[in-house]
Amino acid sequence: MNTRQWLKFKRVEEREIIRQRISVAFINMAVLAVIWTVLAGFVYSMDQRQYLQAVDHQLENLAWHMSRSCPHCQKAVVAEMEHEPLTQVPDVHLLLWDSSNPPHVVASYHPFPQTSKSEIQSLLDAHLSSHPVYYSVRILNVSYRVMQWPIRPGLTGQVFENIQDDESRLARLLTLLVWGGALGLILSVLGGFLMGLWTLRPILAVRRREQEFLSDVSHELRTPLFAMTAHVELLLSHSHDRIEEHLPWIEALYSETQRMANLVKDLLEIGHLEEGAGSLNLSTVSLQEICEEVFAIYQPVCELSGLNLALDIADDALVRADPQRLRQLLLIFWITRTNILTKADARFGSECANITPKFI
Repeated sequence: MNTRQWLKFKRVEEREIIRQRISVAFINMAVLAVIWTVLAGFVYSMDQRQYLQAVDHQLENLAWHMSRSCPHCQKAVVAEMEHEPLTQVPDVHLLLWDSSNPPHVVASYHPFPQTSKSEIQSLLDAHLSSHPVYYSVRILNVSYRVMQWPIRPGLTGQVFENIQDDESRLARLLTLLVWGGALGLILSVLGGFLMGLWTLRPILAVRRREQEFLSDVSHELRTPLFAMTAHVELLLSHSHDRIEEHLPWIEALYSETQRMANLVKDLLEIGHLEEGAGSLNLSTVSLQEICEEVFAIYQPVCELSGLNLALDIADDALVRADPQRLRQLLLIFWITRTNILTKADARFGSECANITPKFI
């Protein structure tokens, strides 16, 4: 994969992350919209039900007093009701209907204008019943709650109570719920977009580990190439010498080519490691021998860089490890240490070239 393909892959990956965050945001909005709709509908319906129950109870009390006052006389019913405290509620209308053909009002308290008589009579005909009936209507653009009940055969009562204020309050509540829901949805989209980054943290963490792995692989491949280049330069600088005089350098070159072959083999084994099929070839090895092997490879590189490196390790140091993996770790250590000392030498001068790292 060249640089252009890599950059294209990165752009596609970034777009996919943004797409996933947007998806999370809209899913969050949809869930919140459902929850808010259910809760808002519940609050609205409960408030409406409670106030209608209160109004119906009040209308029922009025009807009970009317039936108790004078069940056989009409005008006396209304006259009695004028002294009842329940009728002190503003805009309460009482109508007594004679159910003969055609029906007509025989008594009233706070009657409606004549222009609404036909409308009220149609309500009477539509809700005739042997039991009390409750319903809501609009008369002259005003909302009323109505109770209609039979007082005695041939006589029907209607009680109207103005509920315009309650309807206005419910309308304000509905507006508040709608605007609150809209604001909540907007905030949920923003929050979901931000939360999408949080939910993608495991994926981004895996991606970072992949990038670190690629960096380590590049470092592992660059390390033997760097050592091989140094040995080749040494050989070229001594081109007039006999080959036998520089066999250690040639052996180091061969060792590094073998190491690169092992690195390629390790890359092929990564899939097995992820599946749990990989294993370490553990054995008891001499730490001094492995360190001296790695030290021999990098000693010419350090000399070219003007660095003086020394190895200090116990002769009887034995460890149980995979020799190949241990060698890789030591190679990474040496190249990292070499880079640090080279930068320190360039910044602070030659006194840093005598720093001696030790394996203890």
